[in-house]
Amino acid sequence: KKKKMSKNFWILLSVCIVLFAVVHQKLNVDINSLDIDPDSEIYVQTKIVAPRLVGINLELISLMFRTPIIGDLVAVIMSNLNKFYEVRALAAKLDIVPSSFMIPRLSDEELIKHEAAAKDLQTNGILSIVTKTSNNKSKFHYWEILDYYNAYKTQQITPSQVIEEIFRFVNESHQGENSLNAVTQMNYENVRRQAKESDQRWKEGKQLGILDGVPSFIKETLDVTGYDTTFGTKFFGKKTAPASTRIDNISIQRLRKAGTIIMGKVNSHEIGMGTTGHNPHYGTPKNPHQLTKTRRFYTGGSSSGSAVVVASGIVPFSLGGDAGGSIRVPASLCGVVGLKPTYGRVPSIQQYGTWSVGDGGPIGATVNDVAISYSIIAGVHEQSLSSMNQPPVNLDRYNDIESLNDITIGIFDEYNNDSDLSISKATNEMINLLAKNKNVRIKKITIPNLNILAKSHIITITSEMSAMMEKYWKDHSHELGADVVVTLAIARSLTALDVHAASKVRTFIIKYMQKLFKDIDFIVTPTTATTAPELFDDAIEKGESNLVVTQKLMRFVFLANFCGLPAISVPIGYDENNLPIGI
Repeated sequence: KKKKMSKNFWILLSVCIVLFAVVHQKLNVDINSLDIDPDSEIYVQTKIVAPRLVGINLELISLMFRTPIIGDLVAVIMSNLNKFYEVRALAAKLDIVPSSFMIPRLSDEELIKHEAAAKDLQTNGILSIVTKTSNNKSKFHYWEILDYYNAYKTQQITPSQVIEEIFRFVNESHQGENSLNAVTQMNYENVRRQAKESDQRWKEGKQLGILDGVPSFIKETLDVTGYDTTFGTKFFGKKTAPASTRIDNISIQRLRKAGTIIMGKVNSHEIGMGTTGHNPHYGTPKNPHQLTKTRRFYTGGSSSGSAVVVASGIVPFSLGGDAGGSIRVPASLCGVVGLKPTYGRVPSIQQYGTWSVGDGGPIGATVNDVAISYSIIAGVHEQSLSSMNQPPVNLDRYNDIESLNDITIGIFDEYNNDSDLSISKATNEMINLLAKNKNVRIKKITIPNLNILAKSHIITITSEMSAMMEKYWKDHSHELGADVVVTLAIARSLTALDVHAASKVRTFIIKYMQKLFKDIDFIVTPTTATTAPELFDDAIEKGESNLVVTQKLMRFVFLANFCGLPAISVPIGYDENNLPIGI
């Protein structure tokens, strides 16, 4: 086996040398010679140049990327093969001052409107706005937040009974080859104490509100008192962010204040840097849809566990994080609802992560569950600067859905149709239904240089994550999954010019989107360009690097992160394999 690995290594090294010779000229591209029009309305399909890597080949590539000089060389080659230099070329043609992130600004008139709408929520409470609207006729029934509230109110069941059933189901569903692998940490004693306290409040009629006694799980990347923050790695929790040093992030504080039972932590793609949800350390979560003895499918990531515990019916909502679709992708692939809020809308006090593109948000069984949990966790907090310009939380017009004739949605046909046939067909059918049944107005739009915008986002998110991992790279890079090593190594090859250029491009597209939203209210796209990818046996143990699939999963989601815009994914149907489709 060692001889084979050695032979493979030298073959790969030879290939890299040849590749270097082939792309040598591209390594020194004259960006001024590139014909890039900042206002181009032509949609260009992104073509990723990278093979699918698994097993020994993936491990060898990972070793190569960690090797000084060789790793740097290969990373630069990969960047240039995928034309990352186009970001600098576009930026060079922009006469604009770059900004590092989007700062929401409201006019006085808009702020007054928000404050008036918020008074209804503050005065009458969430129950006056959100009512049971589900008409689910399928055999499988999701228990929504309102189901728990009504069951507790009528004393049909208690929070303590609920959490014991969850314990039982988690234990049963996390065994064997088809283990869901969603839940990573549970403190049984702590959860039982929370449930007993909720029991007592309901018994005395002193419940804290609609979420009192409702169970929820939290993504591994978010700080929760009493739990390690592992970030999905082997080393991050115990050595870097142990339970003894963790305090609840703001959103968890607010959930506890509302009486939510925090059940524990759930799985994540390692350090949140992946779209499949694969994790070589805690097991890869399985998509609850089409889980059989012979076929398994990815959940999407990085908030993989957050989507699974909702999609499998364990809890009605969970918390995730989204810096590049990490809430919306798994929500779509698992057939549930996922919301990435406006940048800074859900405040955070954590000192690590992708700070300029990432946001915390809920994944829920229904839109109601997402709306309720969002209304609790969102809003200004003095310790979170990015939240300070936010208006008060409201659910204005939440039930005003009989006719949407004052709503205009923007559709970029070429963009939407750059997806699997089943997805583009379902998306177009839903758009037509909105127009026909709800009187929504449709406006055809274009967004310039989407393929370069995607690369600009990749530069931003990976450079921020690489910066966070810098102090761990030397001592712990060998403990990271091979696919994450590949991503971080490419990020480490980026220059200050690349990051500065991405910031200029970002400022440009933010201003473009601000103009675009003067004529439309929403942009509708598929959530992903493909449904849940199959989890093959050769990838279960060590994972895989498949940048083609990654790009398909991120194709429609990155823009909201890059521009700081809110975006929600809702399920609209299934493909030919009965795998969920989201828009």
